[in-house]
Amino acid sequence: MKGYGQGGSKSGLLPIYLGDDVTDEDGFRAINDYRNGLSIFVGELNERSSVRYYLRSLQEVSIFLGNLIELARDHCG
Repeated sequence: MKGYGQGGSKSGLLPIYLGDDVTDEDGFRAINDYRNGLSIFVGELNERSSVRYYLRSLQEVSIFLGNLIELARDHCG
């Protein structure tokens, strides 16, 4: 993350961290500190998690990533 975060929130980067375990909390917090990042838990949401968003299954992850690809294609021409 250090190399990619050089530009900070004005870099145009969108860091995304997807995790499915309590051991991912450090990653969620790091992405949340970036401000423009997306922290996404996959599975049943734990109310004490620092995650900002959640997806219920790997199928939803696939749909989410597919949508991001489509948006990127539309934006980049």
